[in-house]
Amino acid sequence: MTEKDLAELRAKFPLPDHIKDTPVNRYQLAQAMDVSEPTITKWLQDLENPLPVLEVGGNGREYKFRLADCYAWRMARNDAEQLAKDEASRSAAQLALLFRNADDGTDPESFLTARQVKDEADADYARNRAAELRGELVRASRVEELFELMIDEFKKSATTLADFCEMEFGLDPAEVDKIQRRADEVLIQSRVKFQELIDGRRAGVVGAIVGDQGEMGV
Repeated sequence: MTEKDLAELRAKFPLPDHIKDTPVNRYQLAQAMDVSEPTITKWLQDLENPLPVLEVGGNGREYKFRLADCYAWRMARNDAEQLAKDEASRSAAQLALLFRNADDGTDPESFLTARQVKDEADADYARNRAAELRGELVRASRVEELFELMIDEFKKSATTLADFCEMEFGLDPAEVDKIQRRADEVLIQSRVKFQELIDGRRAGVVGAIVGDQGEMGV
């Protein structure tokens, strides 16, 4: 793997900010990757995609590895393996449809058993839950709550804007009335736009983990 390839991998899968990129030996890398040293050796011997090495060891010298390179390499490897698994699962599902005499345009779930549907639902929940814990997904109810707080703070500022301008700039009543009307218009527009976003999320436009929640009082 060339340095250009490694740079592209590091850009795609950067080392987490709180982890310092530093050279490590085989034992330290095994600890960092939570694998055994034989696994590190196996990765080094992979003819198609070997583990990147900073300094080759031998004759009493230790191998040296760069954490950022090895982290990016493993993340890319895991990504490729997951893509291959997903592709294999899709192919298996398509073949299963053929054996069930299903048309190409038929929804595969309509031919699944109750147990298979449950297993798929459990797997989807587990993936979403893991993504939520990593901070990659946020529950829709939490997003709505945050928007509500933002709208409330904006409302407080908008309703006091006219009074502030009157005192700060000595505006006459007609000018104050114009500012108040414009502030009211902006507030209404914001509420309408917010409602559109919420309705779009409920229709599946915005992706999020949906929890138990009531209607919004917007």
